[in-house]
Amino acid sequence: MNHAMIESPPRCSRCGAQKGSASSFRRQLCETCATKLKANRQVRSSIIHTALLLSGVYVTVTGREGVVAYLLFVFAFVDLVGFVTSLVHEAAHAVTGRAVGFRIREISIGIGPRLGSLTFGGVRFILRLYPLGGHTAYLPRGRATRARAIVVTAAGPLSHIPLAWLADQIISAHPGWQPYAALAVRYILGIGLINLIPFRGVDGHAILKFLVMPDTEVAGMLKTASAMEVAIELQAVEQGLAAPSESHREAFLEHLSDPNVSDRDRAISLNNLAVIDLALEDPKWLQEADQASAEAIQLLADFPAIRNTRGAVLIGLGHDEEGIALMEPTLESIPFEQRGPSHGTLALAYARTGMLFEARRHIAAAHATGLSTSLLEAAEQLAGPLEAEVVRSYLNGRSPDAAVAMVRDDARALASTIGHILLRHIEKTGEDADLRAMAETLV
Repeated sequence: MNHAMIESPPRCSRCGAQKGSASSFRRQLCETCATKLKANRQVRSSIIHTALLLSGVYVTVTGREGVVAYLLFVFAFVDLVGFVTSLVHEAAHAVTGRAVGFRIREISIGIGPRLGSLTFGGVRFILRLYPLGGHTAYLPRGRATRARAIVVTAAGPLSHIPLAWLADQIISAHPGWQPYAALAVRYILGIGLINLIPFRGVDGHAILKFLVMPDTEVAGMLKTASAMEVAIELQAVEQGLAAPSESHREAFLEHLSDPNVSDRDRAISLNNLAVIDLALEDPKWLQEADQASAEAIQLLADFPAIRNTRGAVLIGLGHDEEGIALMEPTLESIPFEQRGPSHGTLALAYARTGMLFEARRHIAAAHATGLSTSLLEAAEQLAGPLEAEVVRSYLNGRSPDAAVAMVRDDARALASTIGHILLRHIEKTGEDADLRAMAETLV
């Protein structure tokens, strides 16, 4: 074998490990280092945010003056009042939605990195670092009407009126705090008014759509919105942060039952239905996943997530090579934290087809995302004996043809496997530096 002809993957700029093909970072980072870097950034952001908040409270209480003290005060004021405003705003959506018969699925306070979450009473509560917004995910139950939709949507901005009055009463009760009370009232009412402006992404835009669209389209819009909210929750399922359930299936099936759904929305819901069917890990839903993903890729063939799901379904059906061909090119387009299931599926497919190098790479990448599923365990159990057989074949002095056959003519896989074997041998026997250099080159 001509070792110079073997093209090894690029290496991580931090730890020197092989980067693989799944990183989308500007630097050459492996999945493990990318995960650590993201976690470190979130920790630093949380520490800086907390320090600024406490400093702002301190300079306000002690009456410090100056430009820096003023800026710290503004930061703390916006942070604290923003948190209370967002909490009341989202609570108004949730309480009103529950009152008119909507099912509340999730309440998220803030934007940016997630600080924590809990589930209580069937509702998932999420707290994020920057308290400057939020969202409430709900599902209409029964007949979705224009009036109900408008009431639930408008409840958030309208809640700012009593909140502003209450803030004025509480803050003004403290001697010397009257200027803060006026500032808080202006801030709370201002945010409420901004939410009523019909800009895309705020409540005013949804209210305007409910007012002008025909009655027949209101129900369709709510069903689409419901499916989108479940799709958001589906991301938590894919990251292992939430468990899949058949209620997720029902939400997408309800959306698909609407005859007015566009081809694009139908393709997305079909894709998400297939994802849930796979996540349930129940063979009875595999046929449904096959039909849903096949129809989705016909409607929206160029959408990477749909091609990825179709590949996963084909691998679930045992068509490993077809599934790999669809999934591999789509990994770069998937957010890093959501790649775990894709890496686990590809690891299983590569292990079953005997491509040890690729199987090991995807197993490591799946672990780097924090994935731990029965699918990944199956891939590891399958890849372990395969690697052991390659090691035995090589160390026993037999022809490397057996090892070549085990890895399906993949030169990189064979080179990497032999490199790892040589490194183990060097650790035991203490061979010279030249042999170690050659082994590291192969790996």
